[in-house]
Amino acid sequence: MKKCGNTPGSPLAKVRFPYFGLIISTILAFTLTLDGDVAFAQAYTASLTGVVTDSSGAAIPNVSIMLRNMSTEEARTTTSGPDGRYSLVQLAPATYEIEASAKGFKTYDEKNITLLAERAAELNLTLQVGESSTTISVTAPVIALDTQSATQSATLTSTMMTELPMDVRNPLALVLTQAAATVGIFGPPNAPFDQTFSGFTLKGSRSMGSAILLDGAPDTAADWGGLLVAPSTESVTEMQVIDNTYDAQFGKTEGGVVNMVTKSGSSSFHGEVYDFLRNDNLDASSWSGNAFTTCDPSLTKQQCDSLKKPEFKRNQFGFNVGGPMWNSRHLYFFGAYEGLRQPFSTDSGVQTVPTTAQRNGDFSATYNPDGGLAVIYDPTTTAPDPNNPGQFIRQPVDASCVGVKFPNTCAGNIVPSGEINKVGQAVLNLFPQPNLSGDPITGENNYRKVASGNTLSDRFDARVDWIHNEKHSMYVRWSSRLRQNNNTPDFYGNGAESSAFKSDKNPGYQGVWGNTFTPSPNWVLNVLVESGRWNESQISPAL
Repeated sequence: MKKCGNTPGSPLAKVRFPYFGLIISTILAFTLTLDGDVAFAQAYTASLTGVVTDSSGAAIPNVSIMLRNMSTEEARTTTSGPDGRYSLVQLAPATYEIEASAKGFKTYDEKNITLLAERAAELNLTLQVGESSTTISVTAPVIALDTQSATQSATLTSTMMTELPMDVRNPLALVLTQAAATVGIFGPPNAPFDQTFSGFTLKGSRSMGSAILLDGAPDTAADWGGLLVAPSTESVTEMQVIDNTYDAQFGKTEGGVVNMVTKSGSSSFHGEVYDFLRNDNLDASSWSGNAFTTCDPSLTKQQCDSLKKPEFKRNQFGFNVGGPMWNSRHLYFFGAYEGLRQPFSTDSGVQTVPTTAQRNGDFSATYNPDGGLAVIYDPTTTAPDPNNPGQFIRQPVDASCVGVKFPNTCAGNIVPSGEINKVGQAVLNLFPQPNLSGDPITGENNYRKVASGNTLSDRFDARVDWIHNEKHSMYVRWSSRLRQNNNTPDFYGNGAESSAFKSDKNPGYQGVWGNTFTPSPNWVLNVLVESGRWNESQISPAL
């Protein structure tokens, strides 16, 4: 008795699954798009085209061409047309090996071909007459040239980004290495805040006016262009800086375009652990700095302090790992974490706080800048001014205090205890006590506090790629960061402060799902769904 239907090993069963998966993934993409905000994305992939000829320059049709990703072993195949031209599209930025074979010609094999994001590269192949079992191999590294696009751009590779020096390790810091880029409204990016790195300008455009893409998905806030989230530098395989937008796929920007491409897993396991440390104890002193433990007696303490190296400590550390999740099914993963810890000192600056006598309503020795006593008036005596219609007058608590000058005091210039508002009294008690002598006449500028704060930052990047076959692949990526800036308030240690800090929290995330189906070189279905958010909140004390 025969079973009806398709057995797991039948050709029909193998054919139906890719289309079923494509339909389901497309429906999912459509559903997600309807459920959230629409994000206009650009492709971040590469393409390769060229002409296959013989040694005389004549085109060779029907040449079998295979392009293999040297990291994931993914292979794409095509055949040259009647004019000898071949084309491969929607290729992940990576290093490839190409093989071309035809009857009557030696097999051509070339390795280490680097394809960059947003590049339409061209690589022409020349076959030599001979047996196809004979292979001509080329192994020299080569970056295929883009001869199809008018885009002016530069690409920073993963090696460049990890080896070029940076103050704060953020991939966007290297945008300023390009000739067309200049510092924007935030100045040189030297703080661990993602938004400061998106303030650059390209070819004189408005600061924050350039588009920043992460795997082809928008990575900036729609209102003012601030960066949503930046991946760790070690998570980026390449970054392309485009200083013009001639290509029609780029829109919604008045400046250039920066496109970062994240790393994916491969057929073998790879990982790294790193720690970048900055510590003033390891820094050299400036040429005018104080290299000795004792200061010149002829200098004041303030002058000696100005010669010391400023205190600075920052620790930026992390790890990443990538490899196969299910090698036989071409399922790969990549994950990364990066933390940053930076303590610092904060100075409240010189402030004025109420003295103990003033908290109790005693203003018998409180003076104005001109030296006159700050006379207290009784609000219960408020009455219309007969000499100035529409104006009001009040009587002093003690009329004998009017006209008293420093250093004389007036014992009657006191608010009666029964008339002190309880709410006002409670507010006064929230201020810290003076710790400076203050102005000799007014008593102002009597408080200053130097305290410690810190910046905490954590980044997470995770990506999973599935290569079903040479025509169908998809991936999902999640990037998030949580930065918390803990500053001491101006009146550190006051009664309203239950904790030591006022906290500025700045979390952000971006999730991307991509699906690519290429049934033929002339038909490509590329679906990209993105969700991103950046929240900023401040938790401050009452004072």
